[in-house]
Amino acid sequence: MRISADYFLLEKLRAHHSETYYHSLRVSNLCLQISRYLGWQYRDSFLVWRSGQLHDIGKIYVPHQLLSFPGPLEREQYERVKSHVTLGAELLKRYRVNVEIVQAVIGHHEREDGSGYPNGRLDQTELSKLLAVCDVFDAMTEVRAYRKAVKPMDVIGVTPTF
Repeated sequence: MRISADYFLLEKLRAHHSETYYHSLRVSNLCLQISRYLGWQYRDSFLVWRSGQLHDIGKIYVPHQLLSFPGPLEREQYERVKSHVTLGAELLKRYRVNVEIVQAVIGHHEREDGSGYPNGRLDQTELSKLLAVCDVFDAMTEVRAYRKAVKPMDVIGVTPTF
């Protein structure tokens, strides 16, 4: 996939839900910084950076009202929000995005104990693990429609094992 397609997709996300767009940019930056700190090869750092940008692209298919809902979601609404993972992966496949990025996007809500979604998988790539940690960290430290932000140092004791 050409980089210009990334920007096209990101612009669609920005137009649909700017909070998710900015979240994706923060996640990608955090992924890049941590991957470089860990000494990852340039290629892997680039892949996780792009994965961070595109990890929530499937939210363009989720109604804006659900993404900004100020309270607890009904089960059906929550399932609709969770569908962003598979919808995003399918969209990225149509744009011929690198398979490792697609796998990271699919895995960014999976957890090592199998409690995640969409597949409840136990095995994750290093890209999806780092993406998951950065996604959770940013989500917790930013104000959301349904809760206040957590202080960054307080997240350390809360973040589950990935």
